[in-house]
Amino acid sequence: MDLHDKKQPYDEHDDLEEELLEEETDDIPDNEEYQEDYEETVEESAVKDDGMSQQKKSKNLGVYLAMALCLVALGVGAWATYDTVVKFSDVTQDTASSSAPQSSTAEVNQTVSGVPKDNAMDENLSVAESEVVSEEAVSSEEPVSSEVVSEQPVESQAPEYYNYPIAGQEILNGFSNGDPVYNMTMDDWRTHDGLDIGAEKGQNVMSIGAGTVVDSYEDIMWGNVLIIQHGDIEVRYCGLTDKSLLAAGDIVEDGQILGTVGTIPIEEESGYHLHIQMKKDDVWIDPTRVLKETA
Repeated sequence: MDLHDKKQPYDEHDDLEEELLEEETDDIPDNEEYQEDYEETVEESAVKDDGMSQQKKSKNLGVYLAMALCLVALGVGAWATYDTVVKFSDVTQDTASSSAPQSSTAEVNQTVSGVPKDNAMDENLSVAESEVVSEEAVSSEEPVSSEVVSEQPVESQAPEYYNYPIAGQEILNGFSNGDPVYNMTMDDWRTHDGLDIGAEKGQNVMSIGAGTVVDSYEDIMWGNVLIIQHGDIEVRYCGLTDKSLLAAGDIVEDGQILGTVGTIPIEEESGYHLHIQMKKDDVWIDPTRVLKETA
């Protein structure tokens, strides 16, 4: 007996597989219906994709429009700033040019300090005429000679040195130059503004040079005093025996006898001598500076 002819045993599992296969086969649509459904699905997806792309395009267009508006705004702002700067510079130049001083010709033609134009012109003409007159006056003056007129020599010019008024020229007390020295007669310290020349009582006192008498008087401290102007030096001869017979204005010659040696009360303890004082430019000077010693 052939094995194939042998009846196979019943299997429930095989029946279940057949039923499932039939159900799946029944679920598969026909080719035409399936094709139509597929085309509809493709069209719907295409419409959806097109709608999405349209939304993206509109969004991108909005971004581009916003960027364009920003660029336009920036350009307008830059142009406004440039225009403002240009106008401001023009106004500044106009102000500077308007504040600049006018020319001297315009000032002459305008009214000055409330004076009408005609009066201002008259004043300018009068000033010009006065300048012309002054120039004519200067030109009419006689030219001053450039030659130097030589001065005549003055015979009474002071000599460089003077003679001693007493023979012997013994100096007892010198000029202290403002420093205090001891005075034996007064028993104190004081300045000695002259020169004490030792002499004998009654010895002649001579003029140190030519000069003019300034004054003659008796002094309680210096005895009889005679003041003579010798050139630019004023000389006081003190301690003469008698009051001089010379008066102010008298002319004396060089070596002329003025009197004799007497007493000087303020310097009596120093013995007989002539006290002589000298002033130059109202300042006491040392007599030895201008007195010439003799051999």
